Amino acid sequence: MLDDAEVIAENERALAAFAEGDRTAEALASHPALERILRQIHEVGILYYDWALVKVVVLAKVHAAIAAYDAVGPSTMPEEIDRTELFNIIQMRTSPPFTLQRLIEVLHHPTRYYRQSSKFLNAVHK
Repeated sequence: MLDDAEVIAENERALAAFAEGDRTAEALASHPALERILRQIHEVGILYYDWALVKVVVLAKVHAAIAAYDAVGPSTMPEEIDRTELFNIIQMRTSPPFTLQRLIEVLHHPTRYYRQSSKFLNAVHK
């Protein structure tokens, strides 16, 4: 069993490796520590890690969620939020959003909360 210091070190290594490497859904899945970090944020509502690194994971999760919506088919409602603009807004944030806990919750199960990509994009934008 890992102690807290080892878990934190493993999480930090995973964040750094993901931020510096391939930022695909497959790479995200290959780092279980990243899901552990997101689960912790979702459960506790506190960010214990460097936002600049966690932001990269959040962006990857947003990309993956949008890809899942696109795989189902086009949205029947027009998207009011430009995807590129949304990614730029997230990328430009120097601190985590006040709603980070809710954002992580939505990213874990996007289709549970929003059936259409347009509604998902609006939620992430907020």
